[in-house]
Amino acid sequence: MGDLTEDELWEHYPTFHINHPLVATTCPVCRKEVGNFAVHLRNSHGPPGRGEMESENRKEIALYSFALVVCRHPDGRILLVQEFCNQGFWLPGGAVDPRESLKAAAIRETKEEAGIDIELTGVLKIEHSGRDGYVRLRTIFAASPLDPAQLPKSVPDYESAGAAWATPDEVASLRLRGPEPLQWCKYLSEGGQVYPL
Repeated sequence: MGDLTEDELWEHYPTFHINHPLVATTCPVCRKEVGNFAVHLRNSHGPPGRGEMESENRKEIALYSFALVVCRHPDGRILLVQEFCNQGFWLPGGAVDPRESLKAAAIRETKEEAGIDIELTGVLKIEHSGRDGYVRLRTIFAASPLDPAQLPKSVPDYESAGAAWATPDEVASLRLRGPEPLQWCKYLSEGGQVYPL
């Protein structure tokens, strides 16, 4: 460390040695063998090492992922789910389970909540937002029914109170949990972009 204090080294190294090759070395502060000295110094010493600022080696940060589905019938109707607890109608979808892909979650949630088997046809939107203590990722898929004659779910259970196909005018007249079903109806009816899977 020469004449530098721990904090001086913490500030000096990234400023003057940012392009040094990545080689295993012994940390001059704690004497540990480290594979990436710059990262070790930044996160284990100086203000982060004392807990005065956040380290990049944070404890686990929860990532909550959700898959929603805008499923259009060939006749232009959209599939809606009647949410439990009288929350209104909404798009089929929900949380992605551990070890499940976003696509698999979209297909599973649509079957569970709406009783319809679907084929994903594209991606409408991906949203990512940081919150206090967690990160939220939402992927909104476009889909079509595998069998247009398949009837939506009509028996209530934990997943939903039921489901229905609705025209854009019907969607506008229903009590919705939020504005998204109507926004996506309009977007797709106006030829909005559907991105490839």
